[in-house]
Amino acid sequence: MRILTRIDPRGPVTLLVTGGFDATCLADFERTVAAARRLGKDVRVDLSELTVIDRLCLQYLLELTRTGVAFVGDR
Repeated sequence: MRILTRIDPRGPVTLLVTGGFDATCLADFERTVAAARRLGKDVRVDLSELTVIDRLCLQYLLELTRTGVAFVGDR
């Protein structure tokens, strides 16, 4: 998994997740989300380049929606 961070000076922070997302990546992803939140901007996650995800990470992403994180993407 790779996470690319895009910071819009007048808008949200978008985290583009590429590749596979499994439990071994979860801690890195959580740190990235926490860093994005510290910027005081809306956080969006783009999963359009995600290739595979395990059940634990899918549940985690669903929980993120309850904390104000939005999902965006082309697909």
